[in-house]
Amino acid sequence: MIVTNSTERDERLRILRNHGQTGKYVSSEPGWNGRLDEMQAAILRVKLRHIAGWQRARQAHAAEYTRHFAQNSGIMPPLVRKATNTFSTSTPFAWKSATNCSVFLSEKKIGSAVYYPVPLHLQPLYASLGHKEGDFPHADTPRRKFCSADVPGVAASSIDARSGGRHESCATSPAYAPK
Repeated sequence: MIVTNSTERDERLRILRNHGQTGKYVSSEPGWNGRLDEMQAAILRVKLRHIAGWQRARQAHAAEYTRHFAQNSGIMPPLVRKATNTFSTSTPFAWKSATNCSVFLSEKKIGSAVYYPVPLHLQPLYASLGHKEGDFPHADTPRRKFCSADVPGVAASSIDARSGGRHESCATSPAYAPK
């Protein structure tokens, strides 16, 4: 824990403890991720007893999302191998337009995000390396096409009720221009 009465020092340390981010997903300098304190650890230790049940529920809910999204060839759900045991609070899907889908899902009250919209090679932190968009196409593509839908801790019937029609909207996004 750090205690200070300096506004400048407070701002600087908050940036450093969050991967050097000066904006959401924008790192301007090297930092670290050090946000777990003793109190959080004690609470998480109690929650650990419930994780297996939460994991099963989230896996079932992710399967429901996949079932809905699989109805449209323009949406690619993640590949989950049968031998794996995943636990996630969100499930990434490949869309024709991640941004438009994020907006659409938000309108349906389904949480979503386009994670890391600025790839590492385009971060201000690495500007001195001189990379530009297109230098690393496998890093550039996900931010345009991948949108992660929150996997809620709610009943599958609620997912059914909230998900109606969303796959059609995402697939016909006007922002998508096929190559």
